[in-house]
Amino acid sequence: MKNKEKYDLRDVSYDLELINGGYDFVVYYTSKEIYREFFGGDISICSAFTKWLEEEYKPEILTDE
Repeated sequence: MKNKEKYDLRDVSYDLELINGGYDFVVYYTSKEIYREFFGGDISICSAFTKWLEEEYKPEILTDE
């Protein structure tokens, strides 16, 4: 199941945060942060969001983080 199928897209928002000369792309679902990725160079918000939508959903219980 991909992220775009898991989440109700009407409740998804995203933001870019400038950090140490790079950018953190942050996705929120109902105001709760659910994803964060750092980019060191140029980034397109549209391409970062599209990439996240197409990724496979990984429940936290299955990851080692």
